Amino acid sequence: MLLIDVDHFKHMNDKYGHTTGDQVIKQVAELNLASSRQSDYVGHSGGEEFALILSVSPLIKAREITERLRKNIADFTFDGVDGDVTVSIGIAEFNAAYLSITDWINAADTALYNAKRQGRNQVVFA
Repeated sequence: MLLIDVDHFKHMNDKYGHTTGDQVIKQVAELNLASSRQSDYVGHSGGEEFALILSVSPLIKAREITERLRKNIADFTFDGVDGDVTVSIGIAEFNAAYLSITDWINAADTALYNAKRQGRNQVVFA
């Protein structure tokens, strides 16, 4: 599971307005879809956050997919935005240590916030 958060989104909304912010969210959603495989599940979890579940992916493949997604977003020219739009991504591999889906989501969320704390525009694994 990947949890994806647009970096400095509040600042972007304040600087460019909510219409541009909404357009950035739509474009990030399109990039998420374009970077995923047909067997993956992509969703908008709210605000500037997205979730992506990679189906049947060894960790090495998940790293490749996740880094490609991060780079595609960082390299994209967003409508109405001067400068880069980046994302922080937390990833947690499903395993028996998680007693519930909530534990799995919380692990990915913790990894996401570690990516934010460590400077943003990066992928951190739980």
